[in-house]
Amino acid sequence: MSIAHCCGAPNLAASTRERTSKTVTHSLTRVLLLALPCLAAAETAPQKATPTPEGTGAPPAATAPTAKPSPPPLEVSVHLKVPLFAERFGETPVATVDDDAITLHQVADALAEMHEAQGPAAGGTRPRDFAPLLDRLIEIKLIVLEGREMELDKLPEVKAAVANFREETLRAVLERKATKDVTFDPAEVDRAYKDAVREWQISSALLGTEEDAKALVTQLKAGKSFAELSKQLLAEKKAQGTVDRQWLSRQQVVPELLQVVLKMSEPGVSQPVLVKGGFAVVQVHEVRYPDDPAKRAELEKTSRAGRRVAALEDYLRSLLKKYAKVDQGLLKRLDYEAPKPGLAALATDKRVLVVIKGEKSITVADLTARLSAGFFHGMEDAIKEKRVNSQKNDALRSMLTKILFLKEAKRQGLENTDEFKSQIKEFEDRAVFQMFMEKVIGPDVRVTEEEGKAYYDQHKAEYRYPAFYKLEGLGFVDSKSAEAALAKMKAGTDLQWLRGNADGQLKPDVQKIQLDGHTLSASAMPADLAKVLAGAKAGDYRLYAAPDSQYYVIRVVEETPERYQEYSEARNAIGSTLIGKHLATAIRDYAAKLRKVHDVRVFVTNTDS
Repeated sequence: MSIAHCCGAPNLAASTRERTSKTVTHSLTRVLLLALPCLAAAETAPQKATPTPEGTGAPPAATAPTAKPSPPPLEVSVHLKVPLFAERFGETPVATVDDDAITLHQVADALAEMHEAQGPAAGGTRPRDFAPLLDRLIEIKLIVLEGREMELDKLPEVKAAVANFREETLRAVLERKATKDVTFDPAEVDRAYKDAVREWQISSALLGTEEDAKALVTQLKAGKSFAELSKQLLAEKKAQGTVDRQWLSRQQVVPELLQVVLKMSEPGVSQPVLVKGGFAVVQVHEVRYPDDPAKRAELEKTSRAGRRVAALEDYLRSLLKKYAKVDQGLLKRLDYEAPKPGLAALATDKRVLVVIKGEKSITVADLTARLSAGFFHGMEDAIKEKRVNSQKNDALRSMLTKILFLKEAKRQGLENTDEFKSQIKEFEDRAVFQMFMEKVIGPDVRVTEEEGKAYYDQHKAEYRYPAFYKLEGLGFVDSKSAEAALAKMKAGTDLQWLRGNADGQLKPDVQKIQLDGHTLSASAMPADLAKVLAGAKAGDYRLYAAPDSQYYVIRVVEETPERYQEYSEARNAIGSTLIGKHLATAIRDYAAKLRKVHDVRVFVTNTDS
């Protein structure tokens, strides 16, 4: 894209009226920067010496050289190619409204937000021509300027929202600074990782009586082969099912046996365990810890979060020591659940609970108000249920955190950075725009019932309830294992037994589809799965081959067919859609009028990749 600037302008904030012909070109993929200074040559031709008149010997009379007028400044064209998402060029203006710039950074952020909102359906690409988006940013800028002219930024609700955002952002900045060096605990992560990924190579048998189960345990501990013993038990019809040497994760072990194998970090044989259908015996042959980088990264993140909380607690204690003094005796004596003095008296109690240097003290009444705000249905029931006193320390801690973190952030001057000021201005602009929508544009936007019905008639296909399916089943790593399980399920084998014993199952944490009896809508599931399930009824089975070599055996427990919504059901959604369309039109129309009275300049003339 090409952007015109004034060569030699003192800075980017200079008035756009002073900018002339300098061109900057931004590219989505390549960077080329060529900086040429403005040239203004005032050349003077060399002067010849005046000859001495013949025969006089006298020096010639002084002659003033003839001055040539300076040529006008030489205008040059400078081209700058930069990636759209290049941080170092983020503050480059791509357009201005009066003297207020819309920067490359703002365009890139808006494109990223739009791409994220569209999701995978957008095809994973950002639009190359962002002129429509830039137009919307200009419209917003015009509306905000108009809103400020109307002094909407001075309305109490806007000022309160900005003040709250300022404080929250300032505290967040301090929190990030205080915890920037916090990392995870390697030992903690290693313990959690081993517990999460541990797998056991297991042989198991389900026997009808505890006596037979104990006999099997004795024989296994004596060194006899599980494979041979299981054949014998099956032949004698003492075992209802056996599995020999299958690797299982903790998610794949049936709940009744999980606590048993968790204690078996080494090979061994369990005692009989009472389960549904009989008594189970488990032999662990080997234990392993597979490599799972994603799980380790997840646990590192969890550990880091926990240590960050601990670091903030330490930081709060340091601020308390620096700035505050808590009357611990008074805090301990406060009894919100006692009949006397009662909630009404405590709500007006001006006794000082915390003294803070340079700040207003916290009183019992302040703490009472904070507690009351935490119980949305009032404190009376909470007092009767003895749930208030246990909350008072946390409530006071929350109050102190807000006050002290804000105080320290101001002391460190964190609100004086350009980044912080930019955040506040962007939030205030959004608040002004929203207020303009509510007070100026919104009141004139109407949708009639006739318009809604006409829209419904034209878009009826868009308003329908998808089919819903309650599903259960298993995931497998190959089609052969899935087909074998499908045959067994159709033959009547219990799903839970297959879950704990079928070969080739996917680990639950890698399954893309969870088949645990929950209800899913056809619109929320992968399109190819919805196609497989189309027409299925309760009790039907389906085999689904998913991407990434995942195979699922699915049983339909319940099915609700799709249907079109009646107008009365779609009415609210249609109203929201039409209001949105009318608002967008109203904004464009209003901004078009504002363009006529503001100096709007767009420097982008083309984009390329």
